[in-house]
Amino acid sequence: MWTLIQAFLALDITDSGHRHSQKRWRDLSSGHFIGHTGRVDKTIESVVRADTERVQRVLCDLSTYEHWLDLVDRVETTDSADGDAGPAYAVTLIAKIGPFARRKRLRMVRTDSGDDGATFERREIDGRHHSSWILGAHASEGHPTSVTMRLAYGGGLWSEALEGVLENQIAGAVDALAVHAERIPAN
Repeated sequence: MWTLIQAFLALDITDSGHRHSQKRWRDLSSGHFIGHTGRVDKTIESVVRADTERVQRVLCDLSTYEHWLDLVDRVETTDSADGDAGPAYAVTLIAKIGPFARRKRLRMVRTDSGDDGATFERREIDGRHHSSWILGAHASEGHPTSVTMRLAYGGGLWSEALEGVLENQIAGAVDALAVHAERIPAN
């Protein structure tokens, strides 16, 4: 566990200076480097025991994600920019290992939306190049409701330690989504 915490804190990050170089964290107890896996593109399918129409409405609104997906710490609507396909949000993502937490603030835009759910992608407007982030969630009719979620990160700082964090957060999200969806009034 201590090794994971040290890796998570990223106290010693090396970079060869190339734009797409692989970054590695040093395990401070052993001095060895912990390799990064780089990008992640994970699709998860699960069953949510809640009304399909309510689940779909929750998935279409990124501002609800902070209530049921632990990965999302805070969501605020923000001004849309020219070229945005849909509403824009300021999103704070969080990863926790024990008492430690890392946060990442992104500007995300709904890029795809239908009655069944939506896809949100990172769209910064500061003129700089940023790693991609994609969060998509869609629900299909059934008893119970079937949900497919996709999380993709195109940067180089994904690690094995964060993989475990993500797995734990996904497991908790299924029940939390059902509870939150059932609180939404029916149309």
